Amino acid sequence: MVRSGDWLVVHSPRQATALRVVALPHAGGSAGYYTWLRDGLEPDEELVCAQYPGRQERRHEPPAIDIEEAVAHLADAVTALPPVPTILFGHSMGAALAFELALELGRRGAPVAGLVASGRRAPGRRPPIPRQAPDDAEVLAAMRRLGGLDPAVLRDPDVLAMLLPVLRADSALAESYRPVPGSVVDCPITVLTGRDDPLVSQEDAHAWAAHTTANATVHVLPGGHFFFDRDRAAVLGAVCSTVDTARQRA
Repeated sequence: MVRSGDWLVVHSPRQATALRVVALPHAGGSAGYYTWLRDGLEPDEELVCAQYPGRQERRHEPPAIDIEEAVAHLADAVTALPPVPTILFGHSMGAALAFELALELGRRGAPVAGLVASGRRAPGRRPPIPRQAPDDAEVLAAMRRLGGLDPAVLRDPDVLAMLLPVLRADSALAESYRPVPGSVVDCPITVLTGRDDPLVSQEDAHAWAAHTTANATVHVLPGGHFFFDRDRAAVLGAVCSTVDTARQRA
């Protein structure tokens, strides 16, 4: 594992990198959560995961509260890496960040080769009116219902005391996201969604097609919001297909 500034962790550094996958975690998630994506990569393909402030080695930093600022920091970190074709993978809140990061990298002349939007409704399907920031009870109830955290963590008051400010801030950040209407990326989008996800309908998932000038492919997988905990092989297959297509295009 190698640090790349504060915002990125390179989990599989390569001497000669042909392609890079940058993973952006969900609300409350950290860079270590998505290391399993390495299992779907070739020896010359690199996995990089975002480490948001407020967790693990960045636990003493205040969590991000502004998506535009977070995206700017992520874009700085990604463009500081050696230039190779790049796939962005984001789950839930991370999918919104990945979409905005793809737009920002395109503006900087470093367009991405593909976007994997997982567990997130299309940007144009967001509710028109922002919700009030969730309180602790609402955040914990959502975590228990949706998954994404070890149940033992939710029963440990000391760990919860550290996690709750991050979870609360991330939840508010995700709910406050309002994309620019009509925003589109120029790369293909692979959409992953759980058949029983209470947060993302089939229509929400297919609506991602309106946000790319290329093609959008939707994979409906068994499970809920964290469907990849049930069938990780299917997720890896979809990611590998996206990576292979990007290599062919490159």
